[in-house]
Amino acid sequence: MGALTEAYANEPAPYDTPDFTVGEMINLQGRGPIRNMYNPQLISNNPNCYSASIPNTEEHAAAGPLNHWFYLLSEGSTPGGGKPASPTCNNQQVTGVGIQSAGKIFYGGMLLKTSGMTYKQYRTATLTSAKNLDASCGLFNTTKAAWDAISVPAQAGDPTCTGQQTDFSLALSPAGGSVDAGATATATVNTSTVSGAAQQISLTASGAPRA
Repeated sequence: MGALTEAYANEPAPYDTPDFTVGEMINLQGRGPIRNMYNPQLISNNPNCYSASIPNTEEHAAAGPLNHWFYLLSEGSTPGGGKPASPTCNNQQVTGVGIQSAGKIFYGGMLLKTSGMTYKQYRTATLTSAKNLDASCGLFNTTKAAWDAISVPAQAGDPTCTGQQTDFSLALSPAGGSVDAGATATATVNTSTVSGAAQQISLTASGAPRA
């Protein structure tokens, strides 16, 4: 529980540059950052990966795997763009979902938090959160891949996710009409999500009469 609470405190604040290091500006111990989320072992050899010894590890160090998970979830293992690569414990690649989506997944998991929460229980909670956020299962699959990448094993209570196809309906009101030369006409396009998750769509029009 202490390790998870410590990890919550290490997630990037909304007003801090998302460089995934903690304490780098104040240089608290004279050695730069006190936490490294993309490679925790770079600071005092904190663990990158979950193991059976984590529950008995000092809580600051034991937060390492969850910090690592959040980086993999948000940025991925090889994000590019000048962002640091992050080693995985299972040698599998992870493609990040972005820090905003990762934050929503993390927060949704926190809302399901109970007393005595463990790494394994938090895996289940965040998978549930990801599934609730995205009916296509994209967020769910990446969340699962990030947990696998830090060696937190699958749990009996983990949800499953089967992708739901996104389908839209579109209607034009009025469906047709006529207009005098030089006058204007207005039509409204109404869209709705029939199944799946709401998404941003783009509309174009063609075939307008010419003067």
